[in-house]
Amino acid sequence: MDYERGKCEEFHMDEMRKIILEAAQDRRIDLKELSTKLGKNHAYMHQFIHRGIPKKLHPDDRAIISGMLNIPESLIGGPKQDATLHIFPLPNHQPNATITGSRVEIGPQIPLYGTVVGGVDGQFELNGNLLDRVKAPASLYGVRNAYAVRVAGDSMEPRYEDGETVFVDPNRRPTRNDYVVAQVRGEEAGAPLAYIKKFVRWNSERLVLAQFNPEKELEFDGRLVVSVHYILRSGE
Repeated sequence: MDYERGKCEEFHMDEMRKIILEAAQDRRIDLKELSTKLGKNHAYMHQFIHRGIPKKLHPDDRAIISGMLNIPESLIGGPKQDATLHIFPLPNHQPNATITGSRVEIGPQIPLYGTVVGGVDGQFELNGNLLDRVKAPASLYGVRNAYAVRVAGDSMEPRYEDGETVFVDPNRRPTRNDYVVAQVRGEEAGAPLAYIKKFVRWNSERLVLAQFNPEKELEFDGRLVVSVHYILRSGE
């Protein structure tokens, strides 16, 4: 029994070191810089990643690494945290189409959904058409229901081009000038349409989004909004 427990702990530590290394590479932070930020010898993190010395990180070091690399402490030896999904539906509203995904724990992959252009403003049905599973940015490690969408159409050029992939954190509430994937029901029955746009404002009465090509604002009845999900900016 003790042998099996030891093997599980060893596997967890290997995965933890892999997560730190991949997150540092994604953010172009070398291990020497990371060691310096911890107030350690320049080889400290290289020893930890590649030789397993020390075996565990001090809680203060975990906190600094988590902040620098934007990854949850729970993935690098800290206490487990519950990532609750907040989709922001209107009260008592049951959406007739949902975005589904899987919690990214150790494996750095999330679902990539396809889109079909439905109109001049780039609206499309986000119907769960899974194209692939793609590597998640480090900031989405451990995020429940994180997903990616392939952009269709040119309504958001030059910000997003046709065929580009955007990464989505459905737990993070967007603020003005963020980019979002918004799902809105039509007046008639049917699956809601999704829009990749710039967030302007949202209250119980209206959701306002902006697009670039052609440049204009789109307004939607707040009662018809299913969800508004945050798109990660470059480098996040």
